[in-house]
Amino acid sequence: MFYLLPKIMSEPIQINSEVEVIAYSFDRVIVCDTAEIAQFLIANNFHFENNCAVLSIDGYPENIFSTVMQMLKQNPDLKVYAFHSATPRGVTMIDEKLQLIVLTE
Repeated sequence: MFYLLPKIMSEPIQINSEVEVIAYSFDRVIVCDTAEIAQFLIANNFHFENNCAVLSIDGYPENIFSTVMQMLKQNPDLKVYAFHSATPRGVTMIDEKLQLIVLTE
């Protein structure tokens, strides 16, 4: 069977100076309902081309998720977009979990 995406990468992304990175923020964040979709967007440099953080609702990429969340808090005008499947499960999951992430992070 052919898959569009390879297995989710588990290698850590190296951050040289976390203090410098946290001082930066994004204009937008895309929150995906699956790690596979977030990985697809990241692998295709969507985040670079659109000055946009890309995360999954379940915390992908795991090794930089909290750092990116701290960065996002720096921008009071942050625009949050949800990228989810067009199924009842996708719509419900993104709505419930996105509110949870915004309120608890």
